[in-house]
Amino acid sequence: MSTIKITDAVGAIIDLQIRDDSPLAKAKLTQLFSAAKSFADQVSRPVNECYIKTVSLGGQLSAPSTVIEDAATLTLTGGVNCELSVATSQDGCLFPDDGFSPTIPITEKQCWVGFQIDANVESTLSAAIDGFGIALHGASMLGLSTYSLFEAPPTLPTLKDAVEIALGNFSVTHTVRSVREQRLNTVNISEPSGTVSLTGSYGIPMSVGAFATATLPYNFNIAVSPAATAEVQAAIDVTGEFLIRSHKISNQLVRLGIYKKKGTTLSANISASAGIEVSAGNTDLLGTVLNAALPGVDANKCGIPADTAKALNSVIKETIDRSIAIELNAACSASTTHEAALLYEISLDEGDTARTDLALKAALAGDWTLLPLLPNARSLRNVLAETRDRKQVLSLNLLGLYNAASASDYVRKCTILHDELGHLTIIDKEEASRISESTAPYSSNLDKLRHALAQDFLTTATYGAVGSSFTPSFSIVQSYFDYAENMSPQQLRANVRLGDILGVVRSSALDSALEKNLPLPHAKIDLILRYENAAVMSIFFSDPVRLTSRTREQLERVGREVLAALLDPSDAVDAARIRVLNDDATWSAMDSNGNSSNFGTISSLRGLGANALADVGVDWTGIRWWAGTVCKVAPAIVSVLAALEKRSANGPSSDPDFMKRRAKLGEILEAASRDTKSSFVNAWGPAVIFALTGKHGVIQMNIAWDGNSQHVEISS
Repeated sequence: MSTIKITDAVGAIIDLQIRDDSPLAKAKLTQLFSAAKSFADQVSRPVNECYIKTVSLGGQLSAPSTVIEDAATLTLTGGVNCELSVATSQDGCLFPDDGFSPTIPITEKQCWVGFQIDANVESTLSAAIDGFGIALHGASMLGLSTYSLFEAPPTLPTLKDAVEIALGNFSVTHTVRSVREQRLNTVNISEPSGTVSLTGSYGIPMSVGAFATATLPYNFNIAVSPAATAEVQAAIDVTGEFLIRSHKISNQLVRLGIYKKKGTTLSANISASAGIEVSAGNTDLLGTVLNAALPGVDANKCGIPADTAKALNSVIKETIDRSIAIELNAACSASTTHEAALLYEISLDEGDTARTDLALKAALAGDWTLLPLLPNARSLRNVLAETRDRKQVLSLNLLGLYNAASASDYVRKCTILHDELGHLTIIDKEEASRISESTAPYSSNLDKLRHALAQDFLTTATYGAVGSSFTPSFSIVQSYFDYAENMSPQQLRANVRLGDILGVVRSSALDSALEKNLPLPHAKIDLILRYENAAVMSIFFSDPVRLTSRTREQLERVGREVLAALLDPSDAVDAARIRVLNDDATWSAMDSNGNSSNFGTISSLRGLGANALADVGVDWTGIRWWAGTVCKVAPAIVSVLAALEKRSANGPSSDPDFMKRRAKLGEILEAASRDTKSSFVNAWGPAVIFALTGKHGVIQMNIAWDGNSQHVEISS
């Protein structure tokens, strides 16, 4: 037996005996120093009755040595930090519940003792090491832990006996052999930083929104796949800070998982080694995305210059990387616990042993693509698969598509821009300034993009209503998205209220997460609303069959009710706004006054503070603009539809009366686009449209917050 001495702060010495063949004995760990003043007083007590929970220790080695046999690049040095921990039934579980991993409960007759060391590790490891579950990046410190289970009957061991066994059980999961030889009822953890490869191929789900601008002509004969998938044969490499956890449940059953460290951020990259590097003239990703979204379009035959294709491929790749990273971070967003990203339960005695060992060896080296293929491996969680299943990873906006003569002509004249939220937008080169970020090429300004999408939604809905008689299968998309690495509770509440109005998320679902009133890491909401022809007509007409236009009063009423539902009654300013929105007399007085800068003269508004009065003015301006716009557009739609009924065999474009009426409609839309209010750009826009359609639309919503996520798809 080998001896390790523990010395506490008052000089007491405890001699621990561990197995000679244990890794710590072979590493010549001879002494541990505890800063606790009375550590020695506890060693004779049953481990579950000690008050000690964690003890920081300083390690002494007889000489710099290796903690893993034959691995000279992973070493302990004098003064290395160590930690001893004890978990009892009072803790409930060995690790906090992340909501995805099977918990490891601790009963009254159980306890766990853990021992952790920090080691120096280099990226170039000896042949004796398969790895630690990721591809390491450079030299770094690596936390290594082993937790050992102790059970009664008749009684639990003393602290000294438990620590001796725990130190003797200490091992590192670094080879297939170490996985197979890991002791029963132990959990090994390594805490590396680096890269893990999650899949060998990836289908990128896309939500495609096609739009028309106010510019004429419009053409709804272009085919679009609204929910396409771009199939990419490539690995997805995810980089960040992780925990690799190996739980030996039985002699032949191991639970192996990779966890995202709490409070950290992941990045993603489509692996260049999988053939994504684009050579001159090759429209690899460009063709994959466009061919999926626009059936029948061959990007390689659209005359895109080779240097432009290469630049656009780079833009698409960067966008996919960003959008996948956002999805992964949102899916693993817990603020108080590490969260499983990949978790497998592997039966070591089943299946083909050589194939199992090959998959384990690859996973330890950072390539987890073979484990899902094992018949004796059961997936408990695969966060990348979850993002695919939600069918909304990449948002693709096709601005001005319905103004093009053909899809191929559109592609030929367009460029591609991206933003920090991982959205791709295709737009005519000459129109790109509508959304572009002046400081960075191929980048869109998020505020400009939101504004453009709101403008073009209204235009597309109008033209869709006009074309409803000859394009019965036409549908239109409206979107809303918000993501922040740290989102305020107030902003998340506002986002969830939108989901509540749509009937897909209950606001109460977030009560426990928001009661702390702390920023929520990697919170995300992504909403897609899709409307067919009948619903589009209801935006403008109270009776779409008889083409009875909505009145201004009806539109203002709907707008007021929706906005009041979106506001927070617990906020003083919002409460004041809600009172005004619900007060018919005050609203009528504002309509009569007609100038928001003079609203302070209205008797019922004189008691409002400056902030509340300013917000009330913004509310009135936005709702008034919306109601006025729809009131102008609806008669123009009726006028164009009347001309279409009289169209000649040569088509409506040969009819001067139709062309005149269509031009008038275009003028109205151009004026509305120039004056689009910010209220319609934000959550109120989707909410008020949903209300006007009679809540008839297809809703797809993803929301994630603090380790929780919901994905909803409904057709109402």
